[in-house]
Amino acid sequence: MKFYNREEEVNFLKNYCLLEPNSILFVYGPKSSGKTTVMLRVIEELSKREDIVFFYYDLRRYATPTKEEFLKIFFEKGDKKYLLNKFDFNNLSLNDVFDKIYESIETVIKDGKKPILIIDELQKLKNIYFNGNDNGKSLLNELFNLFVHLTKVRHLCHVICLTSDTLFIEEIYQNSTFYLMKLHS
Repeated sequence: MKFYNREEEVNFLKNYCLLEPNSILFVYGPKSSGKTTVMLRVIEELSKREDIVFFYYDLRRYATPTKEEFLKIFFEKGDKKYLLNKFDFNNLSLNDVFDKIYESIETVIKDGKKPILIIDELQKLKNIYFNGNDNGKSLLNELFNLFVHLTKVRHLCHVICLTSDTLFIEEIYQNSTFYLMKLHS
């Protein structure tokens, strides 16, 4: 397939991936606008380097209505070399899940490589809760805490989130603004 008029976006994303991790990057636009195609081109071009490992998850490909599906996608569907997937899904807490993600990223770093976590159509995770909907922890809110820790606090890993849901972007922006306002008051 030919690739037209996206050189600027591809170059920006390639350069971003080569910088020290210090922020969460959102790539958004209307459905079928080329977000995934651009990201896959970046992955293809940077994968020629031996110092970068991509953890790419296209949530559009999977049904993700439950925490069990989330776990299977993140721990059974990727690069087995870096995914530590020998555990019982039924007895995992959210902290266990985040520890596994963190361990996988640290393993990449110990191998002298730069990990890049990419989640395509991230908004599909917004209705998943651990420990039930009423008292449970929102997976998405907790994931963002992990993303901030990986990027802004520890500078271990780039996190790139793709979405076509502009209402989701607005919700994320409002939540982060709320937290910023709360911290400053």
